[in-house]
Amino acid sequence: MDRNNATIIVLDDIKTARYVCHFDLDKGFFDRFENDELIDGNVAVGIEAERVGQTIVARLTLGGKVMVPCDRCLDPVGVEISGNETLTIRFADNAENDDANENEIVLSPNAKSVDLSQRLYEYVAVRIPLRHVHLEGQCNAGMQQLLQNHSSQTNSDPSDTDPRWDALKDLM
Repeated sequence: MDRNNATIIVLDDIKTARYVCHFDLDKGFFDRFENDELIDGNVAVGIEAERVGQTIVARLTLGGKVMVPCDRCLDPVGVEISGNETLTIRFADNAENDDANENEIVLSPNAKSVDLSQRLYEYVAVRIPLRHVHLEGQCNAGMQQLLQNHSSQTNSDPSDTDPRWDALKDLM
């Protein structure tokens, strides 16, 4: 399957019975999105879907590891992610996606397929913790030394304060 079509589901394949598929999101997938935060990854996505009338309910399971820049040294650090999502695909004549519901896609009744790549990317991105750092002692030693040198220069003499700030301190 072509890399650009790797996350497309053919809607005719989803009947009333249970539909199951699996995607592997790798570096090629993450490179398609212009974001410096997600460097690489290996995330498995399992999808179990069922059609009920004019609606498809898909339950997604995500799990794997993504590479993001370390907050301390900027070298790549692996972060484990996992989670579940429920995505509803609805068919309507006025196929306008309402951004208010991020877990729903509205398609024309004539639609033959749906590309889940943007949704999958977002589901992975929101699972990245706010703080991502290497374990203690595993950061880039050169960058750690630069940070320590910079930190010691800025905190060298606490008596060297700006007199204007001292005046403000007296007001309290």
